[in-house]
Amino acid sequence: MPAAILARIRDGDPAFWKSATRSAPIVAQVVLAAIIGVGWLGLNGCSFCFGTVFWYLVAAAIIVPAAAGLAVGPMLLRAESPRRRGVGLAVAGLAVLMVVSGLFYALIFLPWFENT
Repeated sequence: MPAAILARIRDGDPAFWKSATRSAPIVAQVVLAAIIGVGWLGLNGCSFCFGTVFWYLVAAAIIVPAAAGLAVGPMLLRAESPRRRGVGLAVAGLAVLMVVSGLFYALIFLPWFENT
């Protein structure tokens, strides 16, 4: 199954790549808003957010939207429309990008906030 999806990406026509390129900035904002929203919802009701609980909430805020993006992306990549496949590529790629950047953010900057 992944080989079939990769073959469809390699054999993409110009409409596929055009829609993937043009939808990437919009999809990035939606995925980032989902990460911020899940983080806010997790930290909003938590009065004891420090230590291990804080790290679990940060991990959930990064993983939940990324898992949703990695579930929706391959579904859209199986569509017949090249525009839907392009949006699916943008969703899946940006979900991976947000996980990597969220991991770097969590490892570099969050220990400073935890000590204050």
